[in-house]
Amino acid sequence: MARRALVSLRDRYAAAGVTLDIAGVGTTGYGELLFNRALHADYHTVETVAHAHAATRYEPHASFILDIGGQDMKAIWLSDGIIGNIVVNEACSSGCGSFLENFAQTLGVPTPEIADAAFTSEQPAVLGSRCTVFMNSSIVSEQKNGRTPADIMAGLCRSIIANVFTKVVRVPNLDSLGESISWCKAARFATTRYSAPSSSTSAAPSRVRPTPGSWALSASRCSRATT
Repeated sequence: MARRALVSLRDRYAAAGVTLDIAGVGTTGYGELLFNRALHADYHTVETVAHAHAATRYEPHASFILDIGGQDMKAIWLSDGIIGNIVVNEACSSGCGSFLENFAQTLGVPTPEIADAAFTSEQPAVLGSRCTVFMNSSIVSEQKNGRTPADIMAGLCRSIIANVFTKVVRVPNLDSLGESISWCKAARFATTRYSAPSSSTSAAPSRVRPTPGSWALSASRCSRATT
């Protein structure tokens, strides 16, 4: 697994015409300790701390970080670069990357094309913020009403934002998120599509890292440098 990860990373940058000069290796996320041992990494840290360091590197005044991951969502409040509070979504898994990817597969939409498909929709399906178990029935109903796969993907992306505010953040006043909101995760297609509807939800500036796919690399470097 570790070898495949390194080869995939090398090939990804090679395809972009970039030659990597690896000065050090850091790991984070759910596989933090596993990959730390497998790669004999120089450093490892929990992902919330990595997100905080990476966010403040690119946005020094970041006050709130929203991490939409493959298996869960995390809301992280910052004050002067220090984590003050963390909230993770509870039992419901809707609103995570795997949730979006699984539905995309059933609709015949390749994962890398989710954002492009969603942005072509002129009438996003209204799916609400229902649990994954019940979302299927909503999608079937929308399909019967003539919604296209693009409409449904756009609706799913919007439902993720609804889940953020109903199942994770749960604040009566969005001003409590502060003046600078940052998005993070490796899935570029996800952060691109998520950020559009969320920007209309909060008046605070909403920023996505210019290259979300390299966020984890930035996070590990920042964490090591500040330890």
